[in-house]
Amino acid sequence: MTTLATNTFATHFGLKNIPFGIGSSKAHPNPQLVTRYEHNVIFVAELSSLSQILAALPTEVLLAPSLNRFAALGRITHGEVREAIQEFIEEDIFPGNSTENISMVQMHLPVAVGDFTVFSCSPHHNRRAQAALMGNFENPSAYPHLPIGYTGRSSSINVSGTPIRRPWGHFFEHGIEGLKGDKKRDKKGDKKEDKKEYKKEYKKEYKKEYKKEDKKEDRKEYKKEDKKEDRKEDRKEDRKGDKKGDKKAVTYAPSRNLDYEMGMAVIIGEPIPEGDTITSREAWYHIFGYVLLNDWSGRCVDDARDVQLLEMAPLGPLCSKHAATTISPWVITPDALKEFRVRAKKRDHTLSAHLEHEAGKQLAVQVGVSVDSMVWGRSTTKVMDWTFEQLIAHQASSGSGLRTGDLLASGALSGATEDERACLLEEFVPGESARRRYLNNGETVRIVGKAGEGVGFGDCTATVLPAFRVKESSA
Repeated sequence: MTTLATNTFATHFGLKNIPFGIGSSKAHPNPQLVTRYEHNVIFVAELSSLSQILAALPTEVLLAPSLNRFAALGRITHGEVREAIQEFIEEDIFPGNSTENISMVQMHLPVAVGDFTVFSCSPHHNRRAQAALMGNFENPSAYPHLPIGYTGRSSSINVSGTPIRRPWGHFFEHGIEGLKGDKKRDKKGDKKEDKKEYKKEYKKEYKKEYKKEDKKEDRKEYKKEDKKEDRKEDRKEDRKGDKKGDKKAVTYAPSRNLDYEMGMAVIIGEPIPEGDTITSREAWYHIFGYVLLNDWSGRCVDDARDVQLLEMAPLGPLCSKHAATTISPWVITPDALKEFRVRAKKRDHTLSAHLEHEAGKQLAVQVGVSVDSMVWGRSTTKVMDWTFEQLIAHQASSGSGLRTGDLLASGALSGATEDERACLLEEFVPGESARRRYLNNGETVRIVGKAGEGVGFGDCTATVLPAFRVKESSA
């Protein structure tokens, strides 16, 4: 373990970066379009007299309390504004009232998010999460063919620095044992079985990089033996629990197992009209920029007692994933990240036409997550099996359209090793010893991201507060 030093991240915001955000201060009380260079926040509206490009932007764009109108102008305009600001910095010609130290500025949510989707693009996270939740190390069957994801809730997205409340939700009081109608648990016996059943297979798969022949064997073994037994057992025990009535108790209470998820998200700039579809090649032109993202979760393992377990079958999580999402305040543009891209992963099978992109590139951004300054995971966006362009193309492939400000997240950016875990769920794979438990009230989670010299994201930070008080109906 190492500690993560607290700073103002001035080195993240060099001349090559020039991000966009929404800021306010005593001198500029109305939230408006800002950018940043080192320690300085630059209020863009104050520069309009210095540049024809900026003078041509409507006042309502420069002074709007969100970046949506500016984002909708498209990549060419964003690039021109960015280049103009870079010239001002090089020539040092800023008016006196146009810049303030970051310590004097309040940052706000950068965009008004209409729709929010969370994908799951890391194969390592998928396998470990599947093992923790379901006891097997397989990726979902759809995963090789399309980006899998679920709809989030935009009303609970907040900017970095905003505390989050421990969420409430429904869960089985006796966890997975309650689900089966058996509230007793032999921990020693469980652990022994877990070790025999899962640990060897998991390590073997990682060493062989999940070769196809291993996967086939695992599937056969699980499907033929375990699945039949599990289903029979579950049905018998479910019936028992239903008759006795008290063993399948469902509780409504604050989440006992609150987790973070270290991720990144892309923000839509120029919209895609309803009824239109695009390819991954075309998606690049619809990207406004990227932010760090923490998709907080009410988990269901570590004694298997929490919200996600009860909600997942058959429709997926709801309240367990909708209570809170935190994003970083600075939107980093595709132009700033151009040189920090690598060749996307090659496929051994043909994808649907909208997802095919032979020359596709993946972002190469280093990310890390800490709890109260203690680092629990470091990884990179290079672990993603799908590019952000593919996420956009797939989201639009049904003809639903995408609007300016829509947010599409990567999911947990976990790597293959213990030090690369992007959430605490992955600590609770059967047969393995967790390094820590889930989050406590009062703990602060910080996600940091940096692409290279002078180009970073700053941080995405929030502190966990106790659950709010629930209103009770009067008799």
